[in-house]
Amino acid sequence: MFIHLGGDVAITGDEFIAVIDISAIRRTPTIDEYLTAARAKGTLVDLSDGIPKAIVITRDKVYLSPISPVTLKRRAEGLVAVTGDYFTDDSETGDSKD
Repeated sequence: MFIHLGGDVAITGDEFIAVIDISAIRRTPTIDEYLTAARAKGTLVDLSDGIPKAIVITRDKVYLSPISPVTLKRRAEGLVAVTGDYFTDDSETGDSKD
């Protein structure tokens, strides 16, 4: 199964590492350094047309996505539901799963 990140780009669930809400960290020096390093290594891919909503980190690349982090999270959760895996915390009900 794939998670669509924007444009013509989709990644597999096993590539997916993290989604970061760019509005929550926009002015953080650490993120700026990380993105600068990714750009220098050629691993930064901007899918956002200059208006990113999320940073998606994978094993090989860092994507600037125009899709909201909430939507990306839902897509990832849907992927997990289809594959039969599960999260350790159900944020909607507060139930913990082992």
